[in-house]
Amino acid sequence: MTTWVFVTAHNPRSVPRSAADNESAQGQLEATVRSQGWVFFQGYGLGQGGAWPPEPSLLVLGPGVEQARDLGRSFGQAAVVVGELGGQARLLWMEEGADPC
Repeated sequence: MTTWVFVTAHNPRSVPRSAADNESAQGQLEATVRSQGWVFFQGYGLGQGGAWPPEPSLLVLGPGVEQARDLGRSFGQAAVVVGELGGQARLLWMEEGADPC
């Protein structure tokens, strides 16, 4: 496994949801990842400046870019972080050509 994605199911489209809704969606994300046979590690995504609460996230080993995009889209995310072993991490926007920075 040389590719990876860092993804969450919390707060789709950057709209805050209840803790129960976020936990349910995160459980569905974990089930999806397990069903693909991918190894994952739990962590947290942190925004800059502390204005957004940390979001439980998964570092998933194995998915390629298109699989990472599918995961992000399936759980309503604007972007995920992807990378390859020995390479740099990069933000992968779900809408191709999107780059709000």
